[in-house]
Amino acid sequence: MDIVKHLEEDHKRIIKIVNQLPAALLKAKQSLETLLTVSNDLEKELTRHEKIEDDLLFPALREKISKQTLQTLTDEHAESKKARDLFIATIAEVKNLGENKPPEKIKEMSNHGYKLMRILSTHLTREDQLLFPMAKSILSNELSEELEKQSLSF
Repeated sequence: MDIVKHLEEDHKRIIKIVNQLPAALLKAKQSLETLLTVSNDLEKELTRHEKIEDDLLFPALREKISKQTLQTLTDEHAESKKARDLFIATIAEVKNLGENKPPEKIKEMSNHGYKLMRILSTHLTREDQLLFPMAKSILSNELSEELEKQSLSF
């Protein structure tokens, strides 16, 4: 397998998790367990995925694609991380309220969840349609396979 194929497979797993968020958010008033599981799974997948891109793929492409493109993707990773942290913090706040969950707190948590979904949708689409095709055409098979091997330690 090569690095781009690996990252495309990551996207499939991430999208599968993101698609679980709306139902988990709807159930959140009764139980946060599903939402906690989904958000933790998403955090784990995205953290590893973004590290592979930031530490391996982006440096390998740095000389071949525009600084602006790489900066946009890096900024989107930071925006995604900030949105995830805020969402997870809000889930923790709601959980700490116990049975007495004010509707406005549930709404705030849901808003953070839906915002995260929008950010990820935009970012994953940009990578699928722009970054990955460029990487496939730029990286040699040997380099792509070497990056894939390195990514296994992440």
